[in-house]
Amino acid sequence: MGSIKTFSETKVALAALLCVGITAIFTLPILPIDETRSLSVAWEMWTRKSFLLPLLNGQPYAHKPPLLFWLIHLTWFIFGVNEVTPRLIPMFFAMANIFLVYRVSLQLWPGDKKTAKYATLLLSVTLVYLVWSFLILYEMLLTFWVLVAVHGILSASKAGGKRPWLQITLGIGGGILTKGPVVLVHVVPLLVLAPWWNRMPKDRLPGWYGRAFGSCLLGLLLAGLWVAPAVIQGGEAYRHALLWRQTAARVVASFAHRRPLWWYIPVLPLLFLPWIFFLGIWKGIFTKEIRDTGWRACVTWFVSTLIILSFVSGKQAYYPIPATPAVILLFARNLRLREDMAPVPWRTRGMGIVLTILGGIFLLSSWASVSMNTGRLSLGEVAPIACVLLGFGIFFLVHTFFSPGAVLKTTAICVTVVFSLFLATTGKIFLKKYDLKPLALLINAKMEKRDCVAFVGTYHGEFQFLGRLHRPLISLKGESYKKFLAAHPDCLVIDTLKAGKAQGLKKEDFCYIQPFREQRVIFMTRGEIYLDIFGR
Repeated sequence: MGSIKTFSETKVALAALLCVGITAIFTLPILPIDETRSLSVAWEMWTRKSFLLPLLNGQPYAHKPPLLFWLIHLTWFIFGVNEVTPRLIPMFFAMANIFLVYRVSLQLWPGDKKTAKYATLLLSVTLVYLVWSFLILYEMLLTFWVLVAVHGILSASKAGGKRPWLQITLGIGGGILTKGPVVLVHVVPLLVLAPWWNRMPKDRLPGWYGRAFGSCLLGLLLAGLWVAPAVIQGGEAYRHALLWRQTAARVVASFAHRRPLWWYIPVLPLLFLPWIFFLGIWKGIFTKEIRDTGWRACVTWFVSTLIILSFVSGKQAYYPIPATPAVILLFARNLRLREDMAPVPWRTRGMGIVLTILGGIFLLSSWASVSMNTGRLSLGEVAPIACVLLGFGIFFLVHTFFSPGAVLKTTAICVTVVFSLFLATTGKIFLKKYDLKPLALLINAKMEKRDCVAFVGTYHGEFQFLGRLHRPLISLKGESYKKFLAAHPDCLVIDTLKAGKAQGLKKEDFCYIQPFREQRVIFMTRGEIYLDIFGR
C-alpha cells in the first residue's frame, strides 16, 4: 500500500504518456520528413540485410548511428514489418525516463520522495517532451542515455565503487550509438564542473578527473565497436561524412538548421509549456533557500548544455530536450520547498486564461480558412476540442487548489485529454496533408511495371518504407533533372510544387496529385511533359 501511495504521481505520469502515445498510434500518419526517413533507413537495412551500415535510397546513410534502427528491427523480428511497433519505441523510453528522473531526483535530494514524484508529473506533460514521446525519432532514446549517465555522475560524486562509472560509460556509449557525440555535450560539463556543484575537496580531484576521463574513453570505445567496422564497410566517403561532416562540420558551419548564437533564448519558454503559466512553480527558483548541491548540479547541467548548443551552428528547438529534466527537477524542488515554507491555496488563473483563449481561437477557426491546404474547418470539426478547452479553462479560472500535487495532477489530466482529443479530431484533419502513403503505394505499383521513377529535388526517403520500395528512386538535384529527363522522356517524375504552379495541369499530365504541407506533391506521367511545363 505504501508503494502505491509513493508512486501515485508517477502512475499518473505514465498513464498520460501511454494515453497520448496510443492515440498517436491510431491517428497519426508517418510524418515526413524525419519519421519517414527513420523508417526508410530501417527498411533498407532490413531488406538488404545491411545491419551494420545504415542505408537510404541505396546509399550509405551517415546522418545517424544505428541504435534506433536496430530497435525497430527487433520489433519487426518479433511482430513482422509494421508501422505500429516503431512508435512504441520512443513511448517505451519516454516512460523509462520517468523512472530515471525519479531516481535522479532522489540522488539530488535524498529522502525527498515528494520532489521526485512532482518531477515525474512535471516532465510527463511538458509539451515538447510529450510530443516527442511518440515520434519515431532519437530524442527519447538520447534522453534515456543522458539520464543514465547523470545518475552515474551523481552516484560517483557521493561514493566510490565501479558501478557509477560503468553507468557513465554505458550512458555515453549508448548516447553515441543513438545520436552521435552530442551526448557528450549533455554529460561532460557535469563531470568537469563537479568540483563546483559538489564542493569537492581538492584531494579528490585527481582521482575524479582520472576516472571521468576513463569512463568517457570507454564510452567512446564502446561506440567504436560499431563505428570501426561500419566505416571500413562504408568506404572513404562514408568515413568522412560520419567522422567529420556529422560532428565537427556541424559545429563550425552546419549544412542544415543554421541559426544565430542567441536563437535558443526566445525558444526557452516553449520548452517548458505549460508550466510557464504557473507562477508558483518557477517563482523564487534562484533564492537562497533553494540553492543547495542539487540546485547547483541542475543549473550546471542545463546552462552548460544550452551554452554549448548555442555555439553549435545547427540548431533546432528540440535539441535541448535531453537537458530539460534539469529544469523540471528545479521546478519540482522549488514547488516542494514553497509548499513547506508557506502552504497557501493555489489559484491557476494564468493557465485558465490561456486555455480559454485557445478554446475561443478554435471556435473562430470555423469561420476562417486555416491554411491553403486545410481550408475552412466546420463547426463540428472544431467544436469538441474547443468545448474541452473552454471547460478546462473555466475550471482553472474559478477553482482553488489546496495542494501543489492537486494542481499537477489536474494539469496532467487536462493536457492529456486536450492533446489526445486534438490528435483524434482536429489534428487528424490538419495532418492529412502529411500523409504520403497513398502516393508511396502508387510509386511501388509503377516501379513494378517501369524502370524509371525520378524525384526532382533532395530526396529524404519519404517513400521507401511507406511504399515498401525495393529499389532506389532516381534523385535529381539542382539542374541535373534537365539533362536526365531530356535523355529519359518517358520517366515518371515526382516533384513538390507551390500550389499556384500546380494549377492548370491537364489530367493526362499526371497520375497523382495531393496537398503536402502548404504545397502540392505531383506525380507526372512523362519527363518530357514535366520539362515542357516546369523546365526552367
